[in-house]
Amino acid sequence: MQHYFEAPNFPDNMPAVWNDHFAFAQEELGISIVIGEIGGDYSGEDRRWQDWAIPYVKKRGFGIFYFALNPDSEDTGGLVPKDWSVPKEGSPEFDKLKALSELPSTNVFSICSACRPSSEQNSAQASKPAGKPLIGAVDAVLLAAVLLVVSAAGLMRLRKGRRRAATVPTSDGTEEEEEGGVPQP
Repeated sequence: MQHYFEAPNFPDNMPAVWNDHFAFAQEELGISIVIGEIGGDYSGEDRRWQDWAIPYVKKRGFGIFYFALNPDSEDTGGLVPKDWSVPKEGSPEFDKLKALSELPSTNVFSICSACRPSSEQNSAQASKPAGKPLIGAVDAVLLAAVLLVVSAAGLMRLRKGRRRAATVPTSDGTEEEEEGGVPQP
């Protein structure tokens, strides 16, 4: 577990932690942020963290991929019960979905009619306008994955540049940490 999760002021310390790690890029570069994985069992401190994180990402306009849908993830559980049924009110799965319902989302069925349960596909086909989608569902997922990797690589290069800029060369050829624009011995 990361030390900042155990800080006495947790989760109030998290905006500074996230800003130091990645959130700075939104303001400094004007780019979108999508968190590649967020999730947990939604109990105890994990619930406290998610109850902070979900409204925070909404407020900042970050996107997220929530892990996991499937119920057999040992360390996080899923969004559906082990029998893949509709979550019952008061269950961790129901509470996770309720918290996530506060976030904007994409109606997957509107862009991927083949993703609809078969019982709904017939009625959806009848109301679907004629024409071929611009991009297939598999292509859309692959494109999203590529964009995520490219964004992550760009952030890593930017962070490396920020760290490099935080040091100054000395007369003996070594580098010193720079704090607030003033070299520190």
